[in-house]
Amino acid sequence: MSEQDSQDDNAESQTSSRRGLILILGVAVIAVAGGAAVPFLSPIDFSNFSKTTVAADESGANEEVDYIDFPEITVNLNEARHARFLRIHFSLQVPASQKYKIEQDVTKKAPKFNNYIQVYLSDKTLEELSGSFGRNRVSRELRDYFNEVLFEDGIERVQDVLFNDFQVQ
Repeated sequence: MSEQDSQDDNAESQTSSRRGLILILGVAVIAVAGGAAVPFLSPIDFSNFSKTTVAADESGANEEVDYIDFPEITVNLNEARHARFLRIHFSLQVPASQKYKIEQDVTKKAPKFNNYIQVYLSDKTLEELSGSFGRNRVSRELRDYFNEVLFEDGIERVQDVLFNDFQVQ
């Protein structure tokens, strides 16, 4: 192969890579411009996007909240010698306007809740309860259980389970 052929191949290769680079940059510019144009061309009103909780009035997401205290519960953890136990005391966060009715329902079903919580927590190990991940998981699962048992319509009125005390000994 002659020196001229080698230079031609090299020039062709550089031209080809420049075209590829220009093509990639062109596609990137079009993608960015298209993404920036979506809010202007979309029928969705993005100006109120941060206020989407307005539609959740039935669940009490925008109204004042109140708290229902649940009695302290102590359970043995799922450890080999049952040497460890968990003591929790928590409150249910509910819409203030519905507190009285929810509190009556919780009181009426208290034995069922106590039993579930004791069985649920006694199945946990120390590792499952440690750290914020473990506590958040317990809080979320208890909240889901309260909502499932108390409200058959599917609207979650218990917004959160807040721990007043969470001691593992």
